[in-house]
Amino acid sequence: MASSKGSTSKSPRNSAGLKPLLKHTNTGYAGLRPPLKHSIQVSFSKQPDEAILARNRSRGDSGSPHSSEEDQLIPSFEVNHLGFRVTTGIAPEGESGRRGLSPIKCIQLCWKSSSGASQAVNFLWPIVPIAIVITYAREEWHTVIFILNYLSMIPCANLIGFAGQELSRKLDKVFGILLETTLGSVVEIVMFMVLLSRHQFQVMQAAIMGSILATQLLCLGMCFFVGGLTHDEQEFDEEISEVGSDLLLQAGLGLIVPAAFNMAVKSANSEHDPLVLADSVLHISRMTSILLMISYALYVYFQMRSHQSIYDAIFEADEQKQEDYEEDLLKEKLTFTECVVALAVAISMVTFTAIRLVESIDFIVDEDGISDSFVGLILVPLVEKFAEHLTAIDEAHDNSMNLALSHVLGATIQTALFNAPLVVIVGWIVDIPMDLNFDLFNIVILILSILVVGNFLKDCRSNYLEGALCVLVYINIAVAAFYYPNPPKVIPPLHSCASYHTSNHLKQYTSLITTTAQPRKKDKTTNENAVEKPLELGNQTTQIPNPKFRYGRRQTHRLRMPHSLSKVRKERKAGSHIGWVASSALKPWILEEQAETTCPTTSVVEGGQKTQPP
Repeated sequence: MASSKGSTSKSPRNSAGLKPLLKHTNTGYAGLRPPLKHSIQVSFSKQPDEAILARNRSRGDSGSPHSSEEDQLIPSFEVNHLGFRVTTGIAPEGESGRRGLSPIKCIQLCWKSSSGASQAVNFLWPIVPIAIVITYAREEWHTVIFILNYLSMIPCANLIGFAGQELSRKLDKVFGILLETTLGSVVEIVMFMVLLSRHQFQVMQAAIMGSILATQLLCLGMCFFVGGLTHDEQEFDEEISEVGSDLLLQAGLGLIVPAAFNMAVKSANSEHDPLVLADSVLHISRMTSILLMISYALYVYFQMRSHQSIYDAIFEADEQKQEDYEEDLLKEKLTFTECVVALAVAISMVTFTAIRLVESIDFIVDEDGISDSFVGLILVPLVEKFAEHLTAIDEAHDNSMNLALSHVLGATIQTALFNAPLVVIVGWIVDIPMDLNFDLFNIVILILSILVVGNFLKDCRSNYLEGALCVLVYINIAVAAFYYPNPPKVIPPLHSCASYHTSNHLKQYTSLITTTAQPRKKDKTTNENAVEKPLELGNQTTQIPNPKFRYGRRQTHRLRMPHSLSKVRKERKAGSHIGWVASSALKPWILEEQAETTCPTTSVVEGGQKTQPP
């Protein structure tokens, strides 16, 4: 479509200075159903295009763009359905018509969000500053701090999801959905890294399994259920369900290989060396992580390159049949700069909140009696993928099951094939022995949940009954996780065997000692502070005295610590009692390592004499 000088002199124009190309009706703009990637190209005689001027100069013309009627009809730039000039590299439907950063406009659009449920979540934003104040003002309120930081992560994750959704609209369909899924996993990656830095191995392993279960059971079940309430039966493409089911099976097999190896060796050989076995499991976990990440790279290449046209057609058709498609197109959108700023703010808030949340887990487990499995398997995953769950449920409600499944299965696949292996690889780099040795409970529920989901996806149809069954299965797992007991905190014997050298693992030991021997209140009138607290070392039990009191009197001097322990203490900055306890507990093995090239795996020191257990 082209416009002459006379026909556009008195026509209304939008904020970009362009005439709207579509007539407004009661139901939106007419002609919005055709795909918007075939957008309209126009040229305006008042703004000459540089390409026209260059071509005229090459022909020897005067350089005026008005030298002929043909030059005026040559397309110069692209506009979208609202008449906004489309920026190069931006999809037409994602063009906002604005440039740069407008703080007030950005806050308004982020508050409105993309759906009613997402907007309701924004009412939790006042909890964020309250959580920050309480965290520093009342450090002893551990339960309150945990609850406030837990709730604070929900609006932060919601902002990440909204900004990621706005950013994905500006990109190609397949790449945009993949990027949106990745941004939805930012909260999960941050949580995993914080747990890794705090050596919360059991909580992190449970969180990996919990994230997979929450996405493929709870989120998928809610998509089927909510979509089934408004539609008798919903259909989705076979390409989406088959590829997702295949990758889930491959991911499940890869995640259970290290644990299966560990249990098989233990049952077959009763005289195995525990440390050699643990070292083998660690190496298997690292190799498995590399293979899983290769599988994820192949999955991305499959979607982005070799089969992009198939996925693009599926997503385009699914987007066109959304009930609120026209309404979404008419909404105001964030600029590219505003999307980046919103993501930066939200990720910063999530990181701060995640650190405070993880620091409160030990107190919640010890004081309130909540198991590590319930925290990692249920509580943490619910806030990790909250934004992704809201997006998928909203798309299922709009009858876009292919888009909903792409978010659900894509998030599950990314957790199993990328996020979980990434934690192991990062631990390998920073010398933290993180492995994939899950316990039997996690392995069984993972395999059974994959089989349940695969059975529901094979017919490429869904209804509210299948969704309700998935949710009930997840609730059953949550109940079992709530009553799952915590394993005893046992410090393995320390010796120079395989890769478990003293200097490489003192951080792990001091972390366990810190959680076992907590400092006590001072009481100078009685000798209660001198009571020694038992601490499990390997398969034996020794007595660790109070770090500040010995035989009822305050200890005025501090024992000299080995250089390695002093370095660990400076790095952790955890207080004087850690170094004293660590020095007392680990000094026998350190001295033994200096005197011998090898040391027995179960030797302990009792009463100042080294003994060998039977």
